[in-house]
Amino acid sequence: MPNSCAERPTISLCIGDERLSTGSAGFLSHVDPCSGEQDASVPLAGAPEIDRAVTKARAAYTDWCRRRSSERR
Repeated sequence: MPNSCAERPTISLCIGDERLSTGSAGFLSHVDPCSGEQDASVPLAGAPEIDRAVTKARAAYTDWCRRRSSERR
């Protein structure tokens, strides 16, 4: 049986092409059910990050809509 208690990758917020290691809403501690220990901290997006993400998404959508269906990937 494989060991399910493996080290977790670093988790970050992704906004457009940015990777953020922190968020204004703090962190969520992930607890590994195998060991019962905290094995990761997940950054939480607050209003500033959400606003930036929505702005980036709207800009991407506008560009995407202008493309022909064969170019939308």
